[in-house]
Amino acid sequence: MCSQLCKQLELQDLDLLSSLSEDVRLAFVKLYAKPAKRRRGRVSASKDADTSTSADHTARPVPPREFQINTSRAPALKDAVKATCVIFNELRILHDPLFATIGDLLLEHSEDISTDEAELLLRTYASQNYRDHEIVNALVRKVEAELESMGIGTVLSVYRSLSKMELMSPALCSSLEPRLCQRSDNGNEICFKFHDEIDVNQLVNVGYSKLIQGSVEQDAFWFIRGVLQTVADKLPSSTASLTASNKRYDSNGVVFNECRKLTTLMAFLKCLSEPCYSTLDEKDIDALNEAICADGGYKKFRTTKFVEKVSEHLTKLRIRHETGIYANGVLLDIMEKDRNVVWLCNSYHRFYAASFDPTAESKAMERLIRAFGFKTCPINYYQWGRLKAKRTRFAYLRMARYYALHDQR
Repeated sequence: MCSQLCKQLELQDLDLLSSLSEDVRLAFVKLYAKPAKRRRGRVSASKDADTSTSADHTARPVPPREFQINTSRAPALKDAVKATCVIFNELRILHDPLFATIGDLLLEHSEDISTDEAELLLRTYASQNYRDHEIVNALVRKVEAELESMGIGTVLSVYRSLSKMELMSPALCSSLEPRLCQRSDNGNEICFKFHDEIDVNQLVNVGYSKLIQGSVEQDAFWFIRGVLQTVADKLPSSTASLTASNKRYDSNGVVFNECRKLTTLMAFLKCLSEPCYSTLDEKDIDALNEAICADGGYKKFRTTKFVEKVSEHLTKLRIRHETGIYANGVLLDIMEKDRNVVWLCNSYHRFYAASFDPTAESKAMERLIRAFGFKTCPINYYQWGRLKAKRTRFAYLRMARYYALHDQR
């Protein structure tokens, strides 16, 4: 029911989304939060008085909307949480305060979470880029304890979620990967044979999850090589399912369907491990290239206001550039025409929620762009937003470009 509803919704107003998400959070608090314990004894009149300052009123000039909730018909906490997770995953809405509240409520009520519910919650927190919460650590411990009883679909989802949140420990990784493939070493090369029940789309997502883990060991390159070889073997009968996957915009404005991820995997292996890439047969490479070319002609990307602002400043600095360049499965925000410089306009969704730590995917893409031979010039939103004067912004861009071109560290 929730999935059918989400397919019919097309929400474009970000202010409306934020307001509705905050209403959902307040509804969770009103329905499920336990009342705070009051201290015994009378409170003095000075404490009863309104102690709010003028700064409190200026921080929130618009009072919150009041709405009525029928608490007698409230569903169980876990049912409400699961429905909310499904809706926010389908619509790809980011609102970490809501899921901070949900995590607090689950811990407060000491809910018994099953393996499937843990998988759904991990997938939701991974899509929210929210890892700094106690409930996430509890879910990881739950997964580690129930690893043997999980099905192949649950293992795939957990592997992808933990890789995205950078919570994949070496011990857990060595326990999950044998559930997906068999490793063999004949001395010259390492082979990974994946199970037949894993389809092409799942294989590409597994390889992409391995890529964003950022491992520099040889096993990681051979793992991705095994993914590409298995995909090539299955492609003659699965090309339609690979190219017919839903084309959606993610939070970065990029259509990251399986064809784009497959392109990224091939570029990653070719740039960072040429000897490993050369072990692929020409027949397999031709099959992979044919599947990638089937996605041609769909290269129109939405840009962000942040990219447009930086582009306007670069134009005034007389720096020739282009925006929204697609290269080897990666969207380059801004690329200079006469220099191999790529400007990375890092908006808030490229960082983990409530922190300034770049996500695993952001770090992997920057590493891959450098492997292409470009020099990267990152512009972070939390630094750019503090520069109100135009002169300061121009100076900041000149300094960032100078370090990108001349810094050899």
